[in-house]
Amino acid sequence: MSMPDKLATLSRRRSALTSTTPKAAAVAAGQVQEAADQAGEAIAAADNPQTFEAVRNGALGTLLGLLLPLLASALGGWVGRYERTDLVHSTG
Repeated sequence: MSMPDKLATLSRRRSALTSTTPKAAAVAAGQVQEAADQAGEAIAAADNPQTFEAVRNGALGTLLGLLLPLLASALGGWVGRYERTDLVHSTG
């Protein structure tokens, strides 16, 4: 390809880019505005007192759900403990 042909190809590509750039910029601006709106909605939802109470109650339920098996295993270990002498003397 000769130099004038390369320049002509570059010129066509440049004109194609400049003709689509405003459209792309408008699309990008719309997407940015949509993302900002979604962020605003998320902040408004997070600032809701009902959301705070739901998260707090869920965290309390999770804590109790984790502590209950821990306490049950500790109680089971305490009740079912054996000393070495008990094992030796009871097996005869």
